[in-house]
Amino acid sequence: MSEYIGSKVAIPGTRGYGTLKYYGPIEGKQGLFAGIELTGPIAASRGKNNGSVNGIQYFDVIQPMSGLFLPIDRLKQANPQIGGSKYNDLKLKYDINEREMNEKMEILNELRITVNDLQPLLEEYEIDISEKDKKLSRQKSEFERAREEWRSSIQLLVNTHEETEILYDQKFRELREYIERLLKEKDDISNNNQITTPTSNSSSKKIYHGDDHESEIERLNLVIHDLNLEHHLLEKNYTAKIQNDLNHQLEIRPTFEELSDLQKSLDELDTLHENELNTKSTQINSLSESNKDLENQLNDFKQKNIDLEDKIKTLQELNQSSLIQLESENIAPNSLDGLPIYKPAAPIDPSAGKDDWCGLCERDGHSSINCPYENDVF
Repeated sequence: MSEYIGSKVAIPGTRGYGTLKYYGPIEGKQGLFAGIELTGPIAASRGKNNGSVNGIQYFDVIQPMSGLFLPIDRLKQANPQIGGSKYNDLKLKYDINEREMNEKMEILNELRITVNDLQPLLEEYEIDISEKDKKLSRQKSEFERAREEWRSSIQLLVNTHEETEILYDQKFRELREYIERLLKEKDDISNNNQITTPTSNSSSKKIYHGDDHESEIERLNLVIHDLNLEHHLLEKNYTAKIQNDLNHQLEIRPTFEELSDLQKSLDELDTLHENELNTKSTQINSLSESNKDLENQLNDFKQKNIDLEDKIKTLQELNQSSLIQLESENIAPNSLDGLPIYKPAAPIDPSAGKDDWCGLCERDGHSSINCPYENDVF
């Protein structure tokens, strides 16, 4: 059809003419259309626009409001000379598909560039999160190890204290038993002195032995007193040592609040990076899906183009063989199957003899003012 651009064509349903200015699709409409610039008196009565539809300019006109768009099939019915060009129609569809394929390819390339740009960023986030996880695990391990060491130290101190207490308790018991035995011996001696009447020598010996026992008891009481003082002092020193060790452990170990704040900060940082990673992953997945859809559409367009190329090649071969056959048979271009094309002596008005005839859709039963098919013409 491109070879007919600029040629004079008849307007269906009228006796007027116009110039073919455009052939192809119209955005928002189905099918192929012809854009015509009307000439003569018909331009004022049948003109619909200035060659534009919905703000898109498809061709220019000299006279304002002299443009008209018609379905290409209707134009071919009124103009047989431009009909039957199946090769041109396929060529136009091929060009349209190729243009759409190029647009899809540009979008696909942009998406690939976007995915390639996001991929290093995603890898960087993954490495960062991995390092944060390792740091968090290391700090947790150090905290657990320090806590175990602290528990071991405390347990060791407690065991030492218990052993010391057991030792002192055993020594106290032994001393008490020894003192009680001496006191019993003293009582026995006193009882014996009251029952028997001793001689002077025996009395002196018993008194001597009694004095010895009393001295031993006093000595042992002093030993017990010293041991009590020593035990009290050791217990005080042991308690102070435990307190100092615990204070030192508390000073060198992080506090529970510090550990809680550190854990909270690490959790927040981990959550933040995880959210960012999820966002980037979602974007990449969405882009990957879009990329996949576009690749499928691109493959469909490629297959359609291959089919159209095959059809165009077949039609070209048919056209070439038809031309060769026409030249060989020396058939006139205005004849068909040996008969000339009929041309009436005078133009025929399709509305002649009809009271109610529509010049827009070339149907009877209604006028052009009330045409229900007027939307096909704009």
